[in-house]
Amino acid sequence: MKNMQKKGFLYKAILFSTAVVFSYSLLNSVVVSKYTGVSEFGSIAYAKNSGGNSGGGNSGGNSGGNSGGNSGGNSGGGNSGGNSGGKSSKSDSPSSSNSATSSESKADRQANRDVRAAEKLDKSIARAKGNEKKELKAIEKFAKKMDKSPNGQRVKTLVSIAKSLGYSASVGALQANFGTPQETGILDLQNQINDLNNLVEENNQLIGSLNNELTDLNTQLADLNSQLANPDLTEDEIAAIQDQIATVETSITNTTTEIANVETNIANSINEIAVAEAELQNTIDSVNIGERNSDWTSVNLDTNNDGNVDENDIL
Repeated sequence: MKNMQKKGFLYKAILFSTAVVFSYSLLNSVVVSKYTGVSEFGSIAYAKNSGGNSGGGNSGGNSGGNSGGNSGGNSGGGNSGGNSGGKSSKSDSPSSSNSATSSESKADRQANRDVRAAEKLDKSIARAKGNEKKELKAIEKFAKKMDKSPNGQRVKTLVSIAKSLGYSASVGALQANFGTPQETGILDLQNQINDLNNLVEENNQLIGSLNNELTDLNTQLADLNSQLANPDLTEDEIAAIQDQIATVETSITNTTTEIANVETNIANSINEIAVAEAELQNTIDSVNIGERNSDWTSVNLDTNNDGNVDENDIL
């Protein structure tokens, strides 16, 4: 009897659970249908269609119509569109960058070829040991190489100037490709530093003169104070000496102030020199491409001081 009751209870529990699940399923299908437009019985077919379209290439249309409820089936389409757009926009940037880099590399390679040709010219002339025919042959060989260089004429001109001044040919080749001191601003910075150093020297000399003047004034003041201690002085004499003392004291004050001002000017000039020297070093480092001695960057080939380096500077 008890077994029959237990079986009846279990049977009823199973029926109740089935009814609850079925009711939930119907309720869920209504909610899904309301927001997605897909019925419970059409959802399986829809899922199959979604999977096939996302793989076959129609993900764009499905993602547009059903993005709300079927993100799983259509996310591939949305991502493919977004990713393809992103990749397209990114592909332009590297190509432009690579093009610019390639152009710069090409110019650097050509400049290095010009410099190597100039270095070979120096070696050939050194081996010639004063033999004019061998030197002329080396120069002609260098000239032919430069005829093939985009910057060849400028290189030949600056190499000629450098050689006429006793510098190596590579100095002219480097400046022809990477800039003369006039073009890079190095000469201006050097002149600025020289002017500031000269100003500091002049101010130091001025302070020396002012200190000597201050010493003389202090001597005068001590002498006047000594005279004022004379008990035999008349009132007029005392008044005259006091006036002189006041004048000397004013001069001492003015001279002391002037010395302080000049010292301030010297300090400012020294600071300006430090800034200019740092800028000069940075400029030299940026101009001196490659691991080589940077002396060439500061060689002034402008022999006639007209501000330009050209054939008129060949000595």
